[in-house]
Amino acid sequence: MEENVVGKWSSKLFAIALLASGQSSTITGTYAGQYVMQGFLDLKLKPWLRNILTRCLAIIPSLVVALIGGSAGAGKLIIIASMVLSFDLPFALVPLLKFTSCKTKMGSHVNHMAESIMTLFESNLEGEEDDLDKETTILIIVSFSSSSCPNPKPKLAQELDTLADSETKNRDVVLKLYDALKSRDVDSVHRILTPDLDYWFHGPPPHQFFMRTLTGDSSTFEFVPLSVVSFGSTVIAEGSEAASSISWIHAWTVAHGIVTQVREYSNTSLTVTRVGDFVNGRSAKIATSHCPSVWESQFSGRAGKSVPGLVLAI
Repeated sequence: MEENVVGKWSSKLFAIALLASGQSSTITGTYAGQYVMQGFLDLKLKPWLRNILTRCLAIIPSLVVALIGGSAGAGKLIIIASMVLSFDLPFALVPLLKFTSCKTKMGSHVNHMAESIMTLFESNLEGEEDDLDKETTILIIVSFSSSSCPNPKPKLAQELDTLADSETKNRDVVLKLYDALKSRDVDSVHRILTPDLDYWFHGPPPHQFFMRTLTGDSSTFEFVPLSVVSFGSTVIAEGSEAASSISWIHAWTVAHGIVTQVREYSNTSLTVTRVGDFVNGRSAKIATSHCPSVWESQFSGRAGKSVPGLVLAI
Protein backbone atom coordinates (compact mmCIF):
# COMPACT_ATOMS: atom_id res chain seq x y z
CA MET A 1 0.00 0.00 0.00
CA GLU A 2 2.82 2.38 0.83
CA GLU A 3 4.41 1.75 -2.58
CA ASN A 4 1.17 2.62 -4.36
CA VAL A 5 1.03 5.98 -2.57
CA VAL A 6 4.64 7.25 -2.71
CA GLY A 7 6.02 5.09 -5.52
CA LYS A 8 9.71 4.18 -5.64
CA TRP A 9 10.46 6.30 -2.56
CA SER A 10 8.53 3.90 -0.33
CA SER A 11 11.55 1.83 0.70
CA LYS A 12 13.64 4.92 1.49
CA LEU A 13 10.85 6.54 3.51
CA PHE A 14 10.31 3.31 5.40
CA ALA A 15 14.03 3.09 6.17
CA ILE A 16 14.08 6.68 7.47
CA ALA A 17 10.97 6.06 9.62
CA LEU A 18 12.47 2.84 10.97
CA LEU A 19 15.75 4.59 11.81
CA ALA A 20 13.90 7.44 13.58
CA SER A 21 11.78 5.06 15.62
CA GLY A 22 14.87 3.06 16.56
CA GLN A 23 16.67 6.17 17.72
CA SER A 24 13.62 7.25 19.72
CA SER A 25 13.29 3.90 21.49
CA THR A 26 17.05 3.71 22.13
CA ILE A 27 17.15 7.19 23.69
CA THR A 28 14.10 6.39 25.81
CA GLY A 29 15.62 3.12 26.97
CA THR A 30 18.93 4.82 27.78
CA TYR A 31 17.29 7.47 29.94
CA ALA A 32 15.06 4.89 31.63
CA GLY A 33 18.09 2.72 32.42
CA GLN A 34 19.97 5.72 33.76
CA TYR A 35 17.15 6.70 36.13
CA VAL A 36 16.64 3.12 37.29
CA MET A 37 20.34 2.57 37.97
CA GLN A 38 20.92 5.89 39.73
CA GLY A 39 17.59 6.52 41.40
CA PHE A 40 16.30 3.09 42.40
CA LEU A 41 19.31 0.74 42.44
CA ASP A 42 21.84 3.42 43.44
CA LEU A 43 24.30 2.13 40.81
CA LYS A 44 26.61 4.85 39.57
CA LEU A 45 28.52 4.37 36.32
CA LYS A 46 30.60 6.72 34.25
CA PRO A 47 28.57 8.26 31.39
CA TRP A 48 30.65 6.66 28.61
CA LEU A 49 30.43 3.22 30.26
CA ARG A 50 26.67 3.57 30.82
CA ASN A 51 26.14 4.61 27.18
CA ILE A 52 28.14 1.65 25.85
CA LEU A 53 26.34 -0.80 28.14
CA THR A 54 22.82 0.37 27.29
CA ARG A 55 23.47 0.56 23.55
CA CYS A 56 25.05 -2.89 23.47
CA LEU A 57 22.05 -4.35 25.26
CA ALA A 58 19.81 -2.75 22.63
CA ILE A 59 21.87 -3.59 19.51
CA ILE A 60 23.44 -7.01 20.17
CA PRO A 61 20.21 -9.13 20.07
CA SER A 62 19.10 -7.59 16.76
CA LEU A 63 22.63 -7.89 15.35
CA VAL A 64 22.80 -11.58 16.26
CA VAL A 65 19.46 -12.28 14.52
CA ALA A 66 20.56 -10.33 11.43
CA LEU A 67 23.87 -12.21 11.20
CA ILE A 68 22.28 -15.62 11.65
CA GLY A 69 19.11 -15.16 9.61
CA GLY A 70 20.36 -12.71 7.01
CA SER A 71 18.05 -10.23 5.31
CA ALA A 72 15.14 -12.70 5.34
CA GLY A 73 15.52 -13.24 9.08
CA ALA A 74 15.73 -9.50 9.69
CA GLY A 75 12.54 -8.99 7.68
CA LYS A 76 10.70 -11.64 9.69
CA LEU A 77 12.00 -10.04 12.90
CA ILE A 78 10.56 -6.67 11.87
CA ILE A 79 7.17 -8.26 11.11
CA ILE A 80 7.10 -10.14 14.43
CA ALA A 81 8.16 -7.02 16.34
CA SER A 82 5.40 -5.01 14.65
CA MET A 83 2.78 -7.62 15.55
CA VAL A 84 3.92 -7.74 19.18
CA LEU A 85 3.99 -3.94 19.34
CA SER A 86 0.45 -3.63 17.98
CA PHE A 87 -0.75 -6.05 20.68
CA ASP A 88 1.22 -4.48 23.57
CA LEU A 89 0.67 -0.83 22.66
CA PRO A 90 -2.71 -0.38 24.44
CA PHE A 91 -1.36 -1.92 27.65
CA ALA A 92 1.42 0.68 27.74
CA LEU A 93 -0.42 3.63 26.22
CA VAL A 94 -3.62 3.62 28.28
CA PRO A 95 -1.93 3.60 31.75
CA LEU A 96 0.51 6.27 30.53
CA LEU A 97 -2.32 8.51 29.33
CA LYS A 98 -4.29 7.97 32.53
CA PHE A 99 -1.23 8.90 34.59
CA THR A 100 -0.42 12.03 32.56
CA SER A 101 -4.09 13.10 32.55
CA CYS A 102 -4.40 12.97 36.34
CA LYS A 103 -4.19 16.47 37.79
CA THR A 104 -3.31 15.11 41.24
CA LYS A 105 -0.09 13.59 39.90
CA MET A 106 0.82 16.01 37.08
CA GLY A 107 -0.39 19.34 38.45
CA SER A 108 -0.05 22.10 35.86
CA HIS A 109 1.51 19.66 33.35
CA VAL A 110 -1.66 17.54 33.05
CA ASN A 111 -2.81 16.48 29.57
CA HIS A 112 -5.99 17.91 28.08
CA MET A 113 -8.64 15.47 26.91
CA ALA A 114 -8.11 16.55 23.28
CA GLU A 115 -4.42 15.60 23.51
CA SER A 116 -5.28 12.18 24.92
CA ILE A 117 -7.86 11.48 22.20
CA MET A 118 -5.45 12.58 19.45
CA THR A 119 -2.75 10.30 20.84
CA LEU A 120 -5.11 7.33 20.84
CA PHE A 121 -6.23 7.99 17.24
CA GLU A 122 -2.59 8.35 16.13
CA SER A 123 -1.81 4.97 17.66
CA ASN A 124 -4.81 3.59 15.76
CA LEU A 125 -3.46 4.91 12.45
CA GLU A 126 0.00 3.49 13.16
CA GLY A 127 -1.40 0.05 13.96
CA GLU A 128 -4.18 0.02 11.31
CA GLU A 129 -2.44 -2.58 9.22
CA ASP A 130 -2.11 -4.79 12.27
CA ASP A 131 -5.89 -4.94 12.84
CA LEU A 132 -6.02 -2.38 15.66
CA ASP A 133 -9.42 -1.13 14.46
CA LYS A 134 -11.25 2.08 15.23
CA GLU A 135 -13.85 0.31 17.37
CA THR A 136 -11.13 -0.76 19.79
CA THR A 137 -9.84 2.80 19.97
CA ILE A 138 -13.32 4.16 20.64
CA LEU A 139 -13.81 1.63 23.45
CA ILE A 140 -10.46 2.65 24.93
CA ILE A 141 -11.45 6.34 24.81
CA VAL A 142 -14.81 5.62 26.47
CA SER A 143 -13.22 3.61 29.27
CA PHE A 144 -10.46 6.19 29.63
CA SER A 145 -12.86 9.14 29.92
CA SER A 146 -15.34 7.33 32.18
CA SER A 147 -12.79 6.52 34.88
CA SER A 148 -11.89 9.51 36.97
CA CYS A 149 -8.68 10.42 38.71
CA PRO A 150 -8.80 10.12 42.52
CA ASN A 151 -9.94 13.28 44.26
CA PRO A 152 -6.91 15.29 45.34
CA LYS A 153 -6.24 15.78 49.02
CA PRO A 154 -6.87 19.17 50.56
CA LYS A 155 -3.99 21.52 49.92
CA LEU A 156 -2.99 21.68 53.58
CA ALA A 157 -2.94 17.88 53.85
CA GLN A 158 -0.71 17.65 50.78
CA GLU A 159 1.69 20.21 52.22
CA LEU A 160 1.84 18.36 55.55
CA ASP A 161 2.55 15.08 53.75
CA THR A 162 5.32 16.77 51.75
CA LEU A 163 6.81 18.22 54.94
CA ALA A 164 6.73 14.82 56.67
CA ASP A 165 8.47 13.15 53.71
CA SER A 166 11.11 15.90 53.66
CA GLU A 167 11.77 15.53 57.40
CA THR A 168 12.19 11.76 57.02
CA LYS A 169 14.66 12.21 54.16
CA ASN A 170 16.65 14.81 56.11
CA ARG A 171 16.82 12.49 59.11
CA ASP A 172 18.05 9.65 56.89
CA VAL A 173 20.80 11.90 55.49
CA VAL A 174 22.09 12.63 59.00
CA LEU A 175 21.98 8.95 59.99
CA LYS A 176 23.98 8.07 56.87
CA LEU A 177 26.54 10.70 57.88
CA TYR A 178 26.99 9.14 61.32
CA ASP A 179 27.38 5.71 59.73
CA ALA A 180 30.03 7.12 57.38
CA LEU A 181 31.89 8.76 60.28
CA LYS A 182 31.83 5.52 62.24
CA SER A 183 33.19 3.47 59.33
CA ARG A 184 35.68 6.21 58.32
CA ASP A 185 34.09 6.36 54.85
CA VAL A 186 35.67 9.60 53.64
CA ASP A 187 33.99 9.57 50.21
CA SER A 188 30.50 9.30 51.71
CA VAL A 189 31.25 12.08 54.19
CA HIS A 190 32.37 14.34 51.33
CA ARG A 191 29.19 13.58 49.38
CA ILE A 192 26.94 14.42 52.33
CA LEU A 193 28.72 17.56 53.59
CA THR A 194 28.94 20.72 51.52
CA PRO A 195 32.54 21.86 50.91
CA ASP A 196 31.87 25.24 52.59
CA LEU A 197 30.25 23.76 55.71
CA ASP A 198 29.13 26.37 58.26
CA TYR A 199 30.41 25.14 61.64
CA TRP A 200 29.51 26.58 65.05
CA PHE A 201 30.58 25.24 68.48
CA HIS A 202 29.65 25.79 72.11
CA GLY A 203 31.36 24.01 74.98
CA PRO A 204 34.84 23.32 76.30
CA PRO A 205 37.39 23.89 73.49
CA PRO A 206 38.95 20.41 73.86
CA HIS A 207 35.53 18.92 73.05
CA GLN A 208 35.40 20.00 69.38
CA PHE A 209 35.33 16.35 68.39
CA PHE A 210 33.40 16.75 65.14
CA MET A 211 35.81 19.30 63.70
CA ARG A 212 38.75 17.15 64.78
CA THR A 213 37.21 14.19 62.98
CA LEU A 214 36.80 16.19 59.76
CA THR A 215 40.36 17.52 59.87
CA GLY A 216 41.82 14.06 60.35
CA ASP A 217 42.80 14.44 63.99
CA SER A 218 43.77 11.26 65.80
CA SER A 219 40.79 11.65 68.14
CA THR A 220 39.11 8.29 68.83
CA PHE A 221 35.81 9.83 69.93
CA GLU A 222 32.85 8.14 68.20
CA PHE A 223 29.46 9.72 67.74
CA VAL A 224 26.70 7.27 68.65
CA PRO A 225 23.38 9.15 68.38
CA LEU A 226 20.86 8.09 71.03
CA SER A 227 18.14 10.40 69.71
CA VAL A 228 17.59 11.89 66.24
CA VAL A 229 14.58 14.09 65.46
CA SER A 230 13.80 16.32 62.49
CA PHE A 231 12.01 19.67 62.31
CA GLY A 232 11.81 20.69 58.67
CA SER A 233 15.34 21.30 57.41
CA THR A 234 16.79 21.11 60.96
CA VAL A 235 17.81 17.73 62.37
CA ILE A 236 18.72 17.42 66.07
CA ALA A 237 20.93 14.52 67.18
CA GLU A 238 22.01 13.84 70.75
CA GLY A 239 24.30 11.38 72.46
CA SER A 240 26.59 10.91 75.42
CA GLU A 241 29.66 9.03 76.58
CA ALA A 242 29.19 8.12 80.22
CA ALA A 243 32.78 6.95 80.70
CA SER A 244 34.15 10.38 79.81
CA SER A 245 31.22 12.36 81.29
CA ILE A 246 30.62 13.98 77.90
CA SER A 247 27.25 14.79 76.35
CA TRP A 248 26.95 16.20 72.85
CA ILE A 249 24.26 17.67 70.61
CA HIS A 250 24.37 18.35 66.88
CA ALA A 251 21.91 20.66 65.12
CA TRP A 252 22.18 19.92 61.39
CA THR A 253 20.77 21.98 58.54
CA VAL A 254 19.98 19.85 55.48
CA ALA A 255 19.13 21.24 52.04
CA HIS A 256 18.44 19.01 49.03
CA GLY A 257 20.13 16.03 50.66
CA ILE A 258 23.30 17.98 51.56
CA VAL A 259 24.34 19.14 55.04
CA THR A 260 25.10 22.85 54.86
CA GLN A 261 25.46 23.77 58.56
CA VAL A 262 26.14 22.11 61.89
CA ARG A 263 25.99 23.50 65.41
CA GLU A 264 27.87 21.38 67.92
CA TYR A 265 27.10 21.61 71.64
CA SER A 266 29.19 19.82 74.24
CA ASN A 267 28.12 19.46 77.90
CA THR A 268 25.32 21.93 77.20
CA SER A 269 21.60 21.77 77.90
CA LEU A 270 19.71 22.77 74.76
CA THR A 271 16.09 23.77 74.27
CA VAL A 272 14.71 24.07 70.72
CA THR A 273 11.81 26.45 70.13
CA ARG A 274 9.79 27.04 66.98
CA VAL A 275 9.25 30.65 65.92
CA GLY A 276 5.97 30.57 63.99
CA ASP A 277 4.52 27.60 62.12
CA PHE A 278 6.27 26.36 59.00
CA VAL A 279 4.49 24.39 56.31
CA ASN A 280 6.31 23.41 53.14
CA GLY A 281 8.93 26.11 53.57
CA ARG A 282 6.49 28.99 54.13
CA SER A 283 6.30 30.81 57.42
CA ALA A 284 2.95 31.63 58.95
CA LYS A 285 2.27 34.52 61.34
CA ILE A 286 4.92 34.67 64.08
CA ALA A 287 3.64 34.57 67.64
CA THR A 288 5.89 37.04 69.43
CA SER A 289 4.34 36.48 72.86
CA HIS A 290 5.18 32.79 73.13
CA CYS A 291 7.56 30.49 71.30
CA PRO A 292 6.69 26.89 72.22
CA SER A 293 9.42 24.44 73.08
CA VAL A 294 9.51 21.51 70.64
CA TRP A 295 12.58 19.67 71.93
CA GLU A 296 14.79 19.53 75.04
CA SER A 297 18.04 17.68 75.59
CA GLN A 298 17.77 14.49 77.64
CA PHE A 299 21.35 13.42 78.25
CA SER A 300 23.08 16.67 79.30
CA GLY A 301 22.76 15.59 82.96
CA ARG A 302 25.07 12.64 82.29
CA ALA A 303 28.02 15.01 82.26
CA GLY A 304 27.95 14.70 86.05
CA LYS A 305 27.95 18.42 86.77
CA SER A 306 25.96 21.58 86.21
CA VAL A 307 25.99 22.62 82.55
CA PRO A 308 24.99 25.87 80.84
CA GLY A 309 21.69 26.08 78.99
CA LEU A 310 21.03 27.55 75.55
CA VAL A 311 17.97 28.08 73.39
CA LEU A 312 17.94 27.36 69.64
CA ALA A 313 15.12 29.03 67.68
CA ILE A 314 14.12 27.46 64.37
